[in-house]
Order: sequence, then C-alpha cells, then structure tokens
Amino acid sequence: MKRVIFYVVMALSLVFVLPSCDKDDNGGVSTPETGGNTEGGGGTGGGGGFVDPQDDGPISVNFEGAISHDTYTPNQEAFCEVNRIPKSFAKFKEMFEQAAVEPQGAATMFIVAIEMFRQNPAVGERCMAYALWSKDVSDPNKVPAVDLRKVKEKLLRDDDYAQPYIPMAYFEGATPANKYVPTKYKCKCFVPPGKDYGALSAAQSFVIPLGIYAYGKDWQGNPNRWHNISVVKPKKAGYPKNCYVVFGWNDLFMGVLPPTMD
Repeated sequence: MKRVIFYVVMALSLVFVLPSCDKDDNGGVSTPETGGNTEGGGGTGGGGGFVDPQDDGPISVNFEGAISHDTYTPNQEAFCEVNRIPKSFAKFKEMFEQAAVEPQGAATMFIVAIEMFRQNPAVGERCMAYALWSKDVSDPNKVPAVDLRKVKEKLLRDDDYAQPYIPMAYFEGATPANKYVPTKYKCKCFVPPGKDYGALSAAQSFVIPLGIYAYGKDWQGNPNRWHNISVVKPKKAGYPKNCYVVFGWNDLFMGVLPPTMD
C-alpha cells in the first residue's frame, strides 16, 4: 500500500513540475513568446529585453585621402562615405568594422551612431557604446550616464533647447537652408595643426586628434566650422579588433546653427 501511495505522489509531482520548463524566469527556457531571440543587456530602457530590428539592406563604405596612423602630419585631409544610416545594431557593427579601420571612418561612424540614437535610442546607444573608448562600467552596451545625458537633451527633447539636426549637419550637402538634409552620408576630417598624437597607455596606442566639418554656418556666421573629435585604436579585449574608436567627442554638440526658418 505504501508503494502505491509513493507512485501516486510522484506522478502528481511531475504534473506540476514539467510545465515550468517553458517559462523564462530569470534563466529558464526561452520560448518565442518570452523573447528567445533577444539579447541580454539593453539600451536606454535598462537591463534585458533588447530586440535588434530587422535590417537586411546592403551597406558600403568608401574612403578618399588618408590620415597617418603613426606619424603626426598636420593638415592631412580624408573623407569617409557610407551609403546609408543602418537601422540595427548588427548592421551598424558590420558597417563599423569596414569603416573604422581608418581614423576618419571611426569619426564618421560615430556621427552615424548618434543619428541612429535620435531615430531609435535603444539601438543607437548600443551603437554609440560600441564606437567609444569610454563605456558604462556596469554594461559595455551603454554610454556613461553623464555623457548620454547631453545627447538625450540635444536630440530627444521637444523644446527650444533640442537640436535634433546636429548629426545630419556633419554630412556633405547639409545646410541650415535645406534643414540639414545631406546629399551624401560623407564626412570630411583633417589633422589640426598644433595637436600632436598623444600616447594612451591604457589602450597601448596613440590618440589621434581630428577636426570634422559641420556644414553650414555656426553661431558666429563662420562657414563650415570644424569640431574636435579624437580616435584611438585599442590593443585590448572588449573593443572591435583592428578598429579605431572615438576617444573625445563633446565638441560635436557645440555651435551648430539651427536650420533656417521658412
């Protein structure tokens, strides 16, 4: 009799235990309904649940000119052109790893990333973090909060302080008069005089200072003002291999004239 009772108890236990294998409860088995195709971490919405949008479109990257990787050579000019603004983190990485083998490519891709942030903050933050030397210490898919705050204020606010046109102002053909609609996704960079390459021991590499042009006029009426941006090629794990990433970039958000009003 005891043996019969034992088997009944075991059978009832299995009835209640087995269905729990379909649950995604902090480490359980994922199903399509509970996010089996999502990545961990997350964009601006916090941890977990990041879903990368579908983006199957082709990409291309083209260079003109050259900037020395090793020797400071003032006034060198170089261009990087991409064919479009990606919609997904995966497609951004694919484009980045073609473009960022050159300093001007890394600078261009960071402009692409901040425009992606304007369009989709969760995706764009991952792209920005991927393209940066400094990341959030708790999550490499995030930008440090103090830096991201300025980006949010400039690109996402809905008041007079916002300047959502800033990223597009760096692409060729954009002007205040045409509301910064570029003719090409092409950036112009150069090596400013008087700003030598500096060693960054933590990256085991040089920091390369660049100027990147914003088209149109600035607040003082100066045409095609250039802005400071610097890049470094880290020789350590956790960064895209053989690629430059952006080291300094705060000047990108300064002194871009608003579009001309109708």
